[in-house]
Amino acid sequence: MTRQSEEMTMIPLRKTAEMFMAVYVIGFSGFVAASHARGVNALEWTGMTHLEALQFAWLCLGASAVHAFGIRLNGSFRWSPFIRAAALIALSLAFLDLAWAGAGNTASYTYLWVFFGFFLALRTTVRDCILAWRGHYGTTH
Repeated sequence: MTRQSEEMTMIPLRKTAEMFMAVYVIGFSGFVAASHARGVNALEWTGMTHLEALQFAWLCLGASAVHAFGIRLNGSFRWSPFIRAAALIALSLAFLDLAWAGAGNTASYTYLWVFFGFFLALRTTVRDCILAWRGHYGTTH
């Protein structure tokens, strides 16, 4: 194995973009949870009950924390792309669900773009998973 393949990790711009996405979802989840604490259902327009909206917020918060952790590992552990992939699958599905629930209004358009961002990140993360599976990602083996 060459030194170049041993050091293959996320490029800085992609790492920054993915971290920004994770922070966005942490803020989004915090907003939904804080609204719940005030007795307001921020996701009522989706048809979710107060409890379902809070559970959705916790799911997104957990997935974004796992995503951020996978980004932070960034190749220091060879299997870190798989951690990112698991989180990105959950986040992609969550925001696709919001886009679908908002069909016919501007929420659908907005959340479809968020889904698209997570889907693009997932697409390149799958490539990283393939490299990791073959032993060409990260610095540990």
